[in-house]
Amino acid sequence: MKHLLCTTALFSVLAISPAMAGVGFMAGIQYDFGRGGFDQGFGVTAKAMTSDRQDQFVGAAGATFFPFADSKFGIDADVGYTFDNGVVLGGYDFLNNSVDLSGGWADTTSRHHRIQLSDRRLKRDIKLLATLASGMKIYSFRYNWSDEVHVGVMAQDLLTNRAWRKAAIMQPNGFYAVDYTALGLKMCSLDAWKKHGLAAIEDHAYPFAAAV
Repeated sequence: MKHLLCTTALFSVLAISPAMAGVGFMAGIQYDFGRGGFDQGFGVTAKAMTSDRQDQFVGAAGATFFPFADSKFGIDADVGYTFDNGVVLGGYDFLNNSVDLSGGWADTTSRHHRIQLSDRRLKRDIKLLATLASGMKIYSFRYNWSDEVHVGVMAQDLLTNRAWRKAAIMQPNGFYAVDYTALGLKMCSLDAWKKHGLAAIEDHAYPFAAAV
C-alpha cells in the first residue's frame, strides 16, 4: 500500500508538470545509501524539477533504475540546487526506504530564456518610465536601426547591482544583451505598456524576480 501511495504521488506531480511554468528535467546518476554496497546502491535516474532556471533551489520527483541491485527500481522525492546545465539533489527513495544523492545534466540552458540586445549604446530616444520596488529602472527606447518603440531595461544598469549583473551578457560584437527571463521580465511595446502597465513586462512563465 505504501508503494502504491508513493507511486500515485509521483505520477500526480509528473501529470501536472506540463501545466506548471518553468518545469525542468534532469537525467543523471544516483546512489542510495544503506543498501548493502556500491553495486546495490548505484543507479541511473530521471526527474522532473520545479524550475528550469540555473542557480535556483528546486524540488524534484522521479524514478531510478538500479542495474546491479536485487531491487531494480526506486521512486524518490528530492531537493537540491541547479547550475549551468547541471543539478545536485538529495532526498529519499520511498520504494527502497533509503536516503539518496543524485546529480547530472539538467535543462537549464539559455534556450528557455529571452536574451535580447539591451546595450544603451544601441538605443536612442531613451525615457525613464518607472522604477520597480527593487530599484530596477524601466525605459522606453528605440534601437538605432528602428523607429519602433520598445519598453525594457538597460544592460548597463544591471551591471551596477550584484543581484542582476549575471543577466547582462557581453556579446561577441562587444555590446551587451540581457537575459530577460533571469529577471522575470520580457520586453514589450510602448502600446502594451500604456495599456497594461507593469503587467506588460512580466514574464508569466517565470517568477517576477525583478519586483522582489
